[in-house]
Amino acid sequence: MSETEQILDEFVESQGWTQGTVLDLALTYIENQGSPEAWRDYLDSLKEVDDDLDIAEESDIRVRFRPQAWQRDYAVEVDPEGETEWLISIETANDLPGSNDLDWVRSDVFAPDWIKEWQGPFEIEVLD
Repeated sequence: MSETEQILDEFVESQGWTQGTVLDLALTYIENQGSPEAWRDYLDSLKEVDDDLDIAEESDIRVRFRPQAWQRDYAVEVDPEGETEWLISIETANDLPGSNDLDWVRSDVFAPDWIKEWQGPFEIEVLD
């Protein structure tokens, strides 16, 4: 395992992410930056990150999506179609107008695709 892969694995583990989350992150990064080489460069830049990888505790918020379905006019929790937790940045949350409504979290760039496409009722829970 290369040093970059080790650093990435440590970071992923510290965040409680899955390989699917990392793949989503990579695909989003490549889509926004235009090339797999940009992703590799980004991974290489992780070498410069301090060994204390607790940055996310101060700059990210973990959220959980709870999918639901209507049953006899009540929203009841149903089995998820995939990953239900991800991180949103505090900066993203602070840039939004004041509101207790967390529906916008569904459309976050790092939200799993199945959540972005969910048609039924749902709840969002802030974990951190």
